[in-house]
Amino acid sequence: MLSDRSRKKPQPRTGSRTQPRTGSRKGSRSRSRSSSSSSSSSSSNSSSRSSRRTSTMSSVLPEPYSTRMFNYKNRRRTLKNKRGEVCKAQDFQVNDNDDGYRLDSDGSIKDSQLQLVYGNIIDDTGTVLYSLQEPTGPYSKTSDHKFIMVQLNLDDLAGHFTIGSANTGWEADIAPEIPTGSEAFLLNKQDRSDKRAYFKNSITTIVYHFIEKRMDAFFIQETNDRHRVSTTDRTKVTLNLYSKFEGGYQSINEALASGMRVTLNEEETTYTPTDESYYSTSTFGDYSYVAFSVKVEQTAAYPTVLTIWNHNRLGKFVACYGEDMGKSFRGVYGTIEPKNYGRPILCVHTEHGVNLVNIQAPNEPSLVKSELYSAIKTFLSNAETNIEDMAAAKKIEVIWNPKLIILGGDFNDAKKSMRQITITDYQGKSPACLHYIDEAPFTCCTETPHNTLDNLPFGGDYILANNPVTPITILDEHFRY
Repeated sequence: MLSDRSRKKPQPRTGSRTQPRTGSRKGSRSRSRSSSSSSSSSSSNSSSRSSRRTSTMSSVLPEPYSTRMFNYKNRRRTLKNKRGEVCKAQDFQVNDNDDGYRLDSDGSIKDSQLQLVYGNIIDDTGTVLYSLQEPTGPYSKTSDHKFIMVQLNLDDLAGHFTIGSANTGWEADIAPEIPTGSEAFLLNKQDRSDKRAYFKNSITTIVYHFIEKRMDAFFIQETNDRHRVSTTDRTKVTLNLYSKFEGGYQSINEALASGMRVTLNEEETTYTPTDESYYSTSTFGDYSYVAFSVKVEQTAAYPTVLTIWNHNRLGKFVACYGEDMGKSFRGVYGTIEPKNYGRPILCVHTEHGVNLVNIQAPNEPSLVKSELYSAIKTFLSNAETNIEDMAAAKKIEVIWNPKLIILGGDFNDAKKSMRQITITDYQGKSPACLHYIDEAPFTCCTETPHNTLDNLPFGGDYILANNPVTPITILDEHFRY
């Protein structure tokens, strides 16, 4: 689902080696690989001296990462390289020997471990052919995703509605001793005194914007159920002074209720017939919420999405329906793959006919158009049928209006290929075009040194509706730590 990509600096002359920085990107790219050979040591020694003279003048190049190597790509014929061949550079800033660095198809330089190398390449005349300095930030201090919001109108309901969405990062919540997932680079930048600091910052950010902007609804992905997080292995979770795990979606609701100075009422949990997933519902002040958790056998985890809404404006809770999208989503080989398990999608239906759909999509960016569109439509069709049945048991009639669907969350759409989706009811009537205005922002992900707050490579966090009135905008970070 995620392909790890390590990053490191060149080996210093003294023989000491800096520790490599590791990370990963959403999605994957193919990489050319070749074996290496070396160049003459006399040329290396000469160019090494030139390199040390030029390296002090190097600076971070201004172009974005995708075009950072543009000048070098134009000049790589000087080195008589072809795509994927060994880069026989005379020198690498401080190394006297050519270590068989590879020229990648995007013009960047990798070593034999496919790690991106920072530094300079010069030719025999001392001309710098390649230069890449390690970025210094700024980096996120919350999640590896940016949080978003949009304003929209809903048929038959008065006024604008403000909707937010945030992928808070499940690993930032549990905070293992050694982060290993796509959030590893970001989480390793935290103050080690509190490994959950960035997740707490995420909560602070959500609470600030929720209250400041008077949010009507908020979608949250990649959180946990506090009561399902195992605390037996202290290397895999961070506990408080009382040896308790204090995170999960519950900590978000607690912070919101505290910020609003209202009581968080007792929660009710409803299990699905197979007991593999369950819904937890309650209220605080003018707000209701549904947390939907799905069971992943392989990891004994319960990935959770949380939907919160103002029941005075959008209507009180009637029924909800959720699925683990990964258990029906066909991957690149046309088969259902366990790596995609644990991707909940939830639809909450209110008494005003509003359908709040919160999605954590499988991480298959190349399949957004071919699979994700149809998977969402199939889910909504299932949701309509099941919600009508559940409402009928309460003697409530459901009028399913696709124009009252708000679809938000993490679509894992790295290429930002999803701009709209047309939804109908199960009879194929009442079509609604759910979409966003203008361009969606880059929101993902802080996983390598290059992924600064101003240089995130991917999109995929959206809020789609039939009648949005503002583009998707970024919610700025607010820190507790």
